[in-house]
Amino acid sequence: MDSLKKILQTKAGKDPLLKEAHSQNKIFKMWSLAVDQRLSKNTRPSKYQHGTLEVTVSSPVWSNQLSLLKSEIMEKLNALIGEAAIKDVKFRVGETKKTRDQGPETRVESEENHKSREFPEILESLERKIKKNNQEKQSRGQVECASCEEIHNAAEGSLCKSCKTKLAAFQKKGIRQYVRKTPWVSFSDLKREQGAVTLDEFSKGKRAEIAYIKDEIFNVLRELKNEREGRARYKRLISKLKELCYGMAMLRTGKRPEELDEKTIKKNINREARKIIFGE
Repeated sequence: MDSLKKILQTKAGKDPLLKEAHSQNKIFKMWSLAVDQRLSKNTRPSKYQHGTLEVTVSSPVWSNQLSLLKSEIMEKLNALIGEAAIKDVKFRVGETKKTRDQGPETRVESEENHKSREFPEILESLERKIKKNNQEKQSRGQVECASCEEIHNAAEGSLCKSCKTKLAAFQKKGIRQYVRKTPWVSFSDLKREQGAVTLDEFSKGKRAEIAYIKDEIFNVLRELKNEREGRARYKRLISKLKELCYGMAMLRTGKRPEELDEKTIKKNINREARKIIFGE
């Protein structure tokens, strides 16, 4: 029966309308995982067409806030559904209460696309067989993954092990990006902003960023040895070195840029960098 699903997926890949309906179904399923609980309550994905996802939000305030997070939402959704289907997200104010389940709504649209394109009866027959097969597996404690739609044990949750691993990797990447933008951030601040983040994830993200900056400082110091003082490239490297060293000090102390002083920076960088920046 799994091979029947692959046949349908092949058909979907060849037909633009069916492919779009299939992508919409996955996007709608994964929306609540892509945003935190508070956002999920105030938003509802309403339409997906030609790479653009339309999201209904409860107020203009939410629309403005979500517009700032658009890139992160797109990246996370595309990672969850396993394809770069979303090219843009548009937010509009409207009714967000779900008066009906989105799954059947998507299936109805998919069926209409079938009729409009006059798919052969054999395709509908295959769909019915796959649906029946999935129902039988569910009765044995197996469910369809909300992301890749592969069958797995219900005890594992809505995502299979493979998709959980992908999501964890994305979340780790998201933490690194946040820490890089705001190196002084504390765990409590990050949790308040990002939602479900564990202390272990935060610590790993911060350690990874510190290791990255160490490597970058080493590379800049190595390049400086091959450059003459006064040259434009030398000046650019010095500027980059200062930026990296300030970032390292903020990461290790939790101090903001305006709170840094010379003593703090010196304490958190290596001797060679101190010599170049402060002339020691």
